[in-house]
Amino acid sequence: MPLFVSTASVKTNMENVLSSWTGARASIVGDPQISFWPHPVLTLRSVTFEGGDAAVPELLAKADAIAAGFDVLAALRGTPVFYDFHLVNPVFKVERRLDGTFNWRRVGWMADAIADASADATATVRNTPIGDIEIDNGTLELTDRITTSTHRVSAISGSVQWPTPTARLSANLSALMNGETVQWSFTCDEPLMLLSGQNSTIQTSFNSMPLNFSFDGNGNVSSHPFASGQLQLKAKSFSALQAWYKGDPLPLASTGAVAIDTSVTMSAQALKMDNLSLSLDDANATGVLGVAWGRARGPRIDGTLAFDRLDLASLVSSAHGPQSGLCEPAG
Repeated sequence: MPLFVSTASVKTNMENVLSSWTGARASIVGDPQISFWPHPVLTLRSVTFEGGDAAVPELLAKADAIAAGFDVLAALRGTPVFYDFHLVNPVFKVERRLDGTFNWRRVGWMADAIADASADATATVRNTPIGDIEIDNGTLELTDRITTSTHRVSAISGSVQWPTPTARLSANLSALMNGETVQWSFTCDEPLMLLSGQNSTIQTSFNSMPLNFSFDGNGNVSSHPFASGQLQLKAKSFSALQAWYKGDPLPLASTGAVAIDTSVTMSAQALKMDNLSLSLDDANATGVLGVAWGRARGPRIDGTLAFDRLDLASLVSSAHGPQSGLCEPAG
């Protein structure tokens, strides 16, 4: 069988597939390795993805190796179909520029499938097999030129199950963020609708020592993002959460535990929490709360919360130092 499958043509086809998927220029160093037992697998070494002009390339991603299964009959015809990818030590670089654009472009067959997400007729590319995507020790580097902030997520491992672009997407990943191990799961019934800026069902959860939250509802990732559903959030310490977000060492003595269970509606400029159950240390409250951060009027908070007891000074001291004082409702 290896005599009939050209490694050169397979390499070229894989470069074309990866380029069409990502919108970047994929390049593979050296010849691929092909094994046929127990099933056909193609392994590529030193894979890079570049954007920008060819004269001034910009590194978008790289991986020590990418392995994928492929259809032998399609490979014999010179048009191999790849599925079930395994990425070894991948590094992804995502940057938001000053003009609000991103360094990754939406081009290629995946972009076409996203653009055609709501079409009545199912395009062939929307049924292209993808399968499982295994990530081994990945890294995500995020740069925001507008806010001049950078974030790095390392040791990313896990899998993404995505049989075809129109099928349900499920992801289960672990990673290291600011020195803490985190677990993240995500499920979307209509991923193409979500990526095209239209609403889709979403279930996600995030678990770590400083923060745990889950969301079950609907949302989109358009230029005007929106989410609506049930949100649960717990932080053992508000001060520890602040320190972790900033990348500082976690404080030894932690105060300001927070727990939220609410029906939430969120847009790019507002957050509304209905049927809210809120716990702040030993204080418990129920009610409605709204938060808005529009540029015209500035940030504001409004709503009605009924506390059983509220230690305002203790809440302030969790972020600014110890104080005392206790407020309890009358009657």
